[in-house]
Amino acid sequence: MRYLKTFESKIEEDSITKFCEDNLAYLIDAGFDIIVTENTNNKGELTNEYEIFIEKSSGFKWDDLKYDFVPFLELLTMKYEIINRNKVTPNKGNRAKDFKFVQKGYDSYYFKKEMILNDEFETTTWLEYVKERGDNPGKYDESDDAFLSTYQWRSINFYIK
Repeated sequence: MRYLKTFESKIEEDSITKFCEDNLAYLIDAGFDIIVTENTNNKGELTNEYEIFIEKSSGFKWDDLKYDFVPFLELLTMKYEIINRNKVTPNKGNRAKDFKFVQKGYDSYYFKKEMILNDEFETTTWLEYVKERGDNPGKYDESDDAFLSTYQWRSINFYIK
């Protein structure tokens, strides 16, 4: 039975990978990598939750992928449930969000699905994001206040089931 579950999981992982590759073909052609992995729990058992990574080693800005990623996300949410696997960290503010964006310097930022679907990257500044996240905005000055769409990102990752 254990091997049957592994086989079924592999079929589902392949199905999700094909779904992602088919719907993000333009991003793949532009040099993005799409990676799908099945998660395991602390005991090493498969969880039927999958993590999707969309990354580009040379980096990207929001405008480089939003016209492909937002429609993909809308289709994805019709077929799969996006789950929140990120943690709430008391000393780092509320990071319990649906999507993790990683900058080229490997700093991580967490965003809600609605923020991405509503394209709030174009209208949200860094200081507004920090305040919403629960951090102390006093430690940042006005020079940090750029629109999130101008940031250079390295990857996006999120979980589905």
